[in-house]
Amino acid sequence: GTREPYLAEGPPVSSVRVVGLIGGIASGKSTVAQLMRERGARVIDADRLGHAAYVPGSQGFKELIAEFGEGILEHNLPTPNGSFGKSTLIDRSKLRALIFGPGGEENRRRLEAIVWPRIRAEIERQIAEACAMGGDSPEVVVIEAAKLLEAGWSELCDEVWTVTVADDIASERLLGKLFCCSSSLPL
Repeated sequence: GTREPYLAEGPPVSSVRVVGLIGGIASGKSTVAQLMRERGARVIDADRLGHAAYVPGSQGFKELIAEFGEGILEHNLPTPNGSFGKSTLIDRSKLRALIFGPGGEENRRRLEAIVWPRIRAEIERQIAEACAMGGDSPEVVVIEAAKLLEAGWSELCDEVWTVTVADDIASERLLGKLFCCSSSLPL
């Protein structure tokens, strides 16, 4: 699709091209994004923005606690008096359990309703920032986002690229990610 150019106050707007980058798990999106970064593109990682959307103390954090309760906080952290209690960090494995467990589809929608608008706002801010750089603007801004289409962020893009890979290679990559770095696995 085509988007309206981002307008910033001050100097003329640059002609930054915005590319959405999508693909399945272990398809190679991050590899393509890195190759584009090495060639001067500014890469926006939507997953990282999603995690940043609910850092402790943020409005997203408060809304997730209000929506899902304190049960999503990390537990078993030592307190100053030697007991164990809740952390001020959201335990992403508990969020995953809510999304993939009973009522998962509804929980996923509730989570997305809180997090996706924050991701979009930050994507828009970073695109506007890149456009406002004038002659120092990158020629391309890449939005690496597996859920780009579902979230409606494709309207921010001039074009969308899909990264694909054979199923056996994706499975091998995924297994490598799951097992290569885990210190909890027996050797």
